[in-house]
Amino acid sequence: LHQELTDSGLRIVVPADFVAAAALPLTIDPILSTYSFTSNTRRQVDLDVSYAGPDEIYQIVFSELQSANDSDVLNLFFDEENGTIFPVSSLDITSADWRLPRCAFSYEARQFLCVAVVGSSVGSRRVWGRTRESNIPLSGVQFPISGFGAEYVDVGGKGNAVATIYDYMVVWHEADTLNQDFDIVAQAVNSDSTLTQGRITIAGDPDDLDRYPAISKSSGRFADNVDSEYMIVWERELAGDNADIHAQVIEYTGSRTGHSPFRAYSFSEARRPDVSSRDTRFGFFDEDPFWVIPFERRTGDNFDLFAVVARDGGADNARSIPRMQDYDDGLNFFRPQVAFDGSDYLVAYATDGGPGGAYPVHYTAMSVVRENDELRVALSERRQRIGTSMEFPRGAAASLWDGGGILLPSERNKQLVVWLDRPTVTTSDVRGAATLAGGPYLSLGAQYCDANANSGGTSAWMAAYGTSQRPGATFWLECTQMPQNSFGHFLCSLNSGFVANPAGSAGNLCLQGGIGRLNRPGEILNSGDEGKILLFDVDTQALPSPLGTVSAMSGEFWYFTTWFRDVGSTSNFSN
Repeated sequence: LHQELTDSGLRIVVPADFVAAAALPLTIDPILSTYSFTSNTRRQVDLDVSYAGPDEIYQIVFSELQSANDSDVLNLFFDEENGTIFPVSSLDITSADWRLPRCAFSYEARQFLCVAVVGSSVGSRRVWGRTRESNIPLSGVQFPISGFGAEYVDVGGKGNAVATIYDYMVVWHEADTLNQDFDIVAQAVNSDSTLTQGRITIAGDPDDLDRYPAISKSSGRFADNVDSEYMIVWERELAGDNADIHAQVIEYTGSRTGHSPFRAYSFSEARRPDVSSRDTRFGFFDEDPFWVIPFERRTGDNFDLFAVVARDGGADNARSIPRMQDYDDGLNFFRPQVAFDGSDYLVAYATDGGPGGAYPVHYTAMSVVRENDELRVALSERRQRIGTSMEFPRGAAASLWDGGGILLPSERNKQLVVWLDRPTVTTSDVRGAATLAGGPYLSLGAQYCDANANSGGTSAWMAAYGTSQRPGATFWLECTQMPQNSFGHFLCSLNSGFVANPAGSAGNLCLQGGIGRLNRPGEILNSGDEGKILLFDVDTQALPSPLGTVSAMSGEFWYFTTWFRDVGSTSNFSN
């Protein structure tokens, strides 16, 4: 299996002799490889990952407990292409307490910056940093970045090669003892371990409890011009456990001219946001860059996982990721982390409900699609479980795009997700998985409606894919997690709806109005051993309707579902 870059994007190629001898159908596993990065008698407690495009290498940083008041920060390099894990080295092994390490890569400087919160008690902690070259085993000096009172930190790196002194943007929240609240503060940092310009107060109004900031891993593609930007997001506590999500665009120079803070999510009980790198690939829709923000939000008794698409000054269409996945299992979702691969957004997160109090680690791949004049997320890949952590969940994700590793907007690459596995009470290890989020194609539609469970024990799930989101491009339909060896076909309509158990079916029909059946020759399909059907090259100029075939017109919305045979004479539907 290898990848080839073509005029239309990156193509996944499987050798012909393998295909000729294989038992069909073939599937490319989105989880390409899993890795054990550490295995020792210590306990790791937090970690992060970033990618260096010019050197095609990841850096993983993690903190390791030495005593109750001393945590060190270590790092290792990982060459995913060759599967090489380099020896662990130290960023701090002093008696100072370094915690919550985060890292980012500067494309121009060709180096990583690791930052951490240093200090043993509330009010005495500061943000410190240390650089690490990506192509040679050389580290810079440890240096302070903030004053006292810092409690949480994140860092982004400059994504282009324009020569400047602005290589990184560090953001943290700190205690404001005068006003008895918390502020969000940022600082531009140069590759020579010096601070550039001055301290930047992002959110410092009295009485506002602003906490847990995150910043884009990269300010943009390395090919972007000098005006590349980060987005900073954070939660603002309203009362008790009630908070909402705020955001601020900031240029890689630290300038906020023309950029105002805004609410990215204004409903209550939202927390712990993360934010993707800057995306401008939809220039044919509008010229505004945008970012994807995933976050936790309480719904009922549990924390759900939501995502919004944010542009400078506002955000569109918050969507529940579990609802779009049609996984209503009543679990809590924790600590979403997002990585952008140039087309898809990989969101890594954990849920509770594992055996013995474990936290299963998952990822979901999303695209951004246009809906009227707004942008929204759509799932290109349903929830995939990649590991289990006994530690309270705090994983991380990075893609080749985040570190300048992508040559063209249409090119697609892998991401690395890392998490902490805790095999015993006193030890934990760093684990990871290389994934191909969403495969080689774009998700073209957004999922809606819930499907009932089928005889296979899960609900069937639908997606639409294509090589382009431009009007008139070829696309195809897929339904997964059907019963094995079941016959089914797709339905379509210009109207969505909801009918429970139509005509004695075990499922829910989520269409109404004139419903067409894609059951012409070659369109009735069998799910086989994988429980999946795939209809290629759907002809938008010949969609079925009760009055015959019709053409999809510009500006119309079409809705699709899957109708399939279940146990015996029963039928069922997908979402």
